[in-house]
Amino acid sequence: MAPSLGIFWFIRIEKGRVKLVSAKTPLGKSESYGRFRNHPEGHLEQWEHWALEKGGLFAETDYDDWPRGRIVYDEESRIYLLYVDPQLQKFSDRVIRHFSLPVKRTKILYDEHYRSRKLLVAN
Repeated sequence: MAPSLGIFWFIRIEKGRVKLVSAKTPLGKSESYGRFRNHPEGHLEQWEHWALEKGGLFAETDYDDWPRGRIVYDEESRIYLLYVDPQLQKFSDRVIRHFSLPVKRTKILYDEHYRSRKLLVAN
C-alpha cells in the first residue's frame, strides 16, 4: 500500500479502549507547501465536519481535547515527518502502519502545537 499523509487523533471509547481516527490523503494527491507535501485540511475543520456528519463524541468534545498529530512529507530529504502529542509515543508504530509509512524514512517529532487537554490513558 502506498504511503498517505494526514491528520489523526487517538480517542478514548467505551471501557477505556483507545481508537485511532484519521483523515488521509495519498502522497500523490497531497498539497504542496514549499518543500513539503501535506494533507489539505486542518484538525479543526475535519473535527467540525465529523461533528456535523457523525455527531456523538465529535459533537460533544473539541478537536484539541484528544491527543492528535499530523504526517507531512519533506520532498528535499524524502522523509516523512510524524508530528505527535508526546503522550502518543507508544502509539507511533500504529500510526506508521495505518498510514503505510516506510519505517526507515519516518521521523517522529513532538510539537507543542499537538498537546491535548485530555489524557488518553489515566496514570
